Amino acid sequence: MGLFDYFRNNKRQKDNDQPFLFFHEDDFRQIELIPKENFDQAKSQSNEILEFSEKNFDGIGYTNIYIRNDNNIHLQVRKISVEELDELLLKIGFYKVPKVITGYGQDYRVIASNTIGFGQDYAAIYYDFQENIVTNIWLTQPYNINMEKIISFLEEVGKKWDLLLADWEATEIIDLSDKEAIINYLS
Repeated sequence: MGLFDYFRNNKRQKDNDQPFLFFHEDDFRQIELIPKENFDQAKSQSNEILEFSEKNFDGIGYTNIYIRNDNNIHLQVRKISVEELDELLLKIGFYKVPKVITGYGQDYRVIASNTIGFGQDYAAIYYDFQENIVTNIWLTQPYNINMEKIISFLEEVGKKWDLLLADWEATEIIDLSDKEAIINYLS
């Protein structure tokens, strides 16, 4: 092994030791924050998902999958900057994790580029960005995040950027300007 190989391997080892968050690819945007203008579309789509699920459940599993339509109004119209969202999350007391990984099964893992995560284990808040503008915000296991912090976060982003929480699996749409609705959702 040459001198350069030693340094290259040492750098790889340090990269592998870096803390990270993992989310299963199926959890991408399953619980997402969306502009409030999407309320009617989200409510309608939630009802379609519920009907589809009931028709396609055979008692053991689902016989078909539902492909959601994209939101009419995308989150980037809010022009939320990476710095602004980071600042808010850090102020509330969330821990920023330097690396986010996604994949499925036991073996397939890739770095989720342009994705930032705040949380620990599998309970986290994630966001994607392009050119310093947040394009998606989603959560995994919000009910396992510190209740006071997650309520504060959801209420603050909901009021500041006029957002809804769409939980597509639970087929619930939550108005994030309503603290009681947030608490009821998380309970």
